[in-house]
Amino acid sequence: MGLKLDSAIYTGGTAVPGFRGMETITGTQTGGTLISGGPAVGYGPILDAVGALRAENAPEPYAFAAPPAVFTALSKKPNGTLTEQEPAPREMPATFSSTQLSTNSFVYSPSECYVVRRQDVAVELDRSRLFNSDQSELRGKLRASFVVPNPKAIVKLVTGS
Repeated sequence: MGLKLDSAIYTGGTAVPGFRGMETITGTQTGGTLISGGPAVGYGPILDAVGALRAENAPEPYAFAAPPAVFTALSKKPNGTLTEQEPAPREMPATFSSTQLSTNSFVYSPSECYVVRRQDVAVELDRSRLFNSDQSELRGKLRASFVVPNPKAIVKLVTGS
């Protein structure tokens, strides 16, 4: 259920129809491209996103969420030679890798993003669904909303080839 909620918060309606996540909230900022044609572009687009958040007075600290492939590509980017890795800049926000992200990454102000629980988690046993094969099924339900009062506190970065 946690992975499903993560997916809904990041991708919104593509994961859970009708749920508005970072991908589908209107009014968010759009940044640059992180990966272009295979190798990572570098930390520039992430730092530009941090600057855009500061320009909108979004409160710090910031967070950076991306698919695992982005972190792999950033760690392999050469710095002048093929053997030296580029270190992460001092201004780099806290980073989070999520398998629930595939096409975009986000730099955002977590203090401006709220998950509102509308109903507690309910786990139900459903004996009717798999009755013909003498099995039972568990179903979990969670009712929640994702609210961002200041959509400019989110910058979407394209992770494409």
